[in-house]
Amino acid sequence: MAKIIFRSALWAIAGAVLLPMLGVVALMVIGTFLELFGVERSGSGGSGGFEMGLANLFLLLIPIGAVSFFVVTIARGLRNSRP
Repeated sequence: MAKIIFRSALWAIAGAVLLPMLGVVALMVIGTFLELFGVERSGSGGSGGFEMGLANLFLLLIPIGAVSFFVVTIARGLRNSRP
């Protein structure tokens, strides 16, 4: 059981790093496509709402990534340890 918890903790750290990075990259790609099609995210003197959205998304996805990776790894470990 300790091995499963240790492995889950390592995957939780990985999830806390990977999921926010993927989310921010996805949002930046969406923003780039919006610019290509002529939709402005924020012009000169804009409020910077898009950039604040990136920061909020990054901070929100850290605990979501950690918890989801931890729970999935615990479930997989318990499933594989049963005879």
